[in-house]
Amino acid sequence: MNAIRRIWVPIAVAVCFAAIQLAFSSSFDGVRERSFDIYQRLMPRDLPLDQVAVVAIDDESLAKHGRWPWTRAQVGEVVEQISRSGAAAIGLDLLFPEMDASDNGPASDAAFADALSRSPSVLAMTLTEDGAPLELEQQAGFSFIGDGSPPVERGYPGGLAPIAAFTQAASGLGVIRSFADDDGRMRAIPLLWAEEPAPGTLRYWPAFSIEMLRVAQAETSVTARIFNAQDDALKVGAVIVPLADGRLRLVDVP
Repeated sequence: MNAIRRIWVPIAVAVCFAAIQLAFSSSFDGVRERSFDIYQRLMPRDLPLDQVAVVAIDDESLAKHGRWPWTRAQVGEVVEQISRSGAAAIGLDLLFPEMDASDNGPASDAAFADALSRSPSVLAMTLTEDGAPLELEQQAGFSFIGDGSPPVERGYPGGLAPIAAFTQAASGLGVIRSFADDDGRMRAIPLLWAEEPAPGTLRYWPAFSIEMLRVAQAETSVTARIFNAQDDALKVGAVIVPLADGRLRLVDVP
């Protein structure tokens, strides 16, 4: 019996180590992610959302104000109304890369820029593989602590951003691009992006969510603690955001 035990115990230990290695390998990612999906459906997290409001362009809005796209002046009126309600940050996940093409375009653009300048507004931008270099200034400063490599989405040559009149008026600018898993489901969003307008030259951009968090606290910069360890994080004002793999996991809420 002791001889059999001496044979089987090492085998059992080896099997356990193999199972652990498989569980944390990239080949097991799909199974692990689908298991997490099931856990979310069975035990959804009860997250406090009383500080968040979504202002949607729905069918009722279109019926009342006309078909999309609205003039920039109309969008500016929405921004001003939200700002008067006391919002700490107003994020517009829309791209405004061109001037208003309506008959009253210049005045409409000016009204929108004015509304942005008088509100804690955050505009959206994106980085692309074939985009032209972005000729705009960063709204958020970045400081790095540690000797690790930032877990960023690889350097893109450029992208798409709002026109200068809007980026200069807004309080923030964040990236809205994301990636789906192999099964088409989106489970996480990158938090830190890098633009590479020239070989070896990187400019860091925050995700849209991080930029809204910064603007909501009236902060001027984001601090990244990078040691390539599990406790890597972004410090945005009083909030610490984990940065272990560079992405923020999305969770379903009831």
